[in-house]
Amino acid sequence: MEHACPQCGAPVELEDTSALFDCPFCRVRLAILHGGAPAFYLAPRPEFATAPIFVPYWRLRGLVLAADLPGVQGKLFDATLLARADLPTVPPSLGLRPQAMPLRFVEPHTHGVVLPPTETASPLRRAQTHAQGRLTACLAEATALIFQPLALVDGRLIDGISGDDLGAA
Repeated sequence: MEHACPQCGAPVELEDTSALFDCPFCRVRLAILHGGAPAFYLAPRPEFATAPIFVPYWRLRGLVLAADLPGVQGKLFDATLLARADLPTVPPSLGLRPQAMPLRFVEPHTHGVVLPPTETASPLRRAQTHAQGRLTACLAEATALIFQPLALVDGRLIDGISGDDLGAA
């Protein structure tokens, strides 16, 4: 993720889990505070950047543990889930976009309409299931909101990154 230094304006690269902002140019050090889960957005293509609508997705990163005989196995996961139930034509996941594309902080001056989530991530942070005699637990270590840009064109929702028609608005 790239963010401009608030003191000198230089571009600084951060991890989305960073708690400190260190500018290598002016040496400013700042704590990064979030009022809840950190919020990021994916930038729309230039032709859709005039009036984007940002749809929220929960991003959960953590560990999946599966317990059975003879032991416990673990795998890392990084998943996104749509955070609004009222948008049936929008994809249920962002796929690999948050891992492959630059993320930007959602700020008060972010251009566009930022839709709030209607679904909470708390039940998703720690889920357990029993499958074929195995106990499986999902432990989310990091939770964030990622906002996907959409465009409204002639009553249709258009993916602001790929340009795909997602259906009627």
